[in-house]
Amino acid sequence: MHALIAILGLAAAQTAARLPDMARQVRAERARLEASGPVFNNENVALRAAVVSTGRAPAPGAPAARPAPGGRDEPQWRALFAEARATIAHAEDRARLREQEIAALNYRLLTESGLYNREGRLGVEIREKRTELDAALEDADAARRALRDLAEELRRAGGPAGWAR
Repeated sequence: MHALIAILGLAAAQTAARLPDMARQVRAERARLEASGPVFNNENVALRAAVVSTGRAPAPGAPAARPAPGGRDEPQWRALFAEARATIAHAEDRARLREQEIAALNYRLLTESGLYNREGRLGVEIREKRTELDAALEDADAARRALRDLAEELRRAGGPAGWAR
């Protein structure tokens, strides 16, 4: 046990001693890369593309011009897809709720033997809930179709598939 602690302590001391050397090496490598030529990253690639295509840099703070597919830009497409997914989730939740209500009514129908059941009131309620369940399932299917149609519209407009996520 003591040997393990001693080994870990020695390893930590060696790492601490090497840390400043490693930082110096990283700084030297960065300086070498910056001196070797342009570095392309997510921040400057759009700016460099605009300079190459137009011959002059766009105004600072101005986004790179890109035609919006289907007349909508990325945030609009993403909002449409988020709304479509929320509609699907709401319709599916409504269907699950109706299924649970039907199960509870069926349980009451089987366990209660009073006057309430003999008059057939539970049977009517069960039929009404089944009708509501069918409507909720239809709404969920329609919402799924709307999402597929929206994805097809994005594809036909030439937008990237990532905007649908």
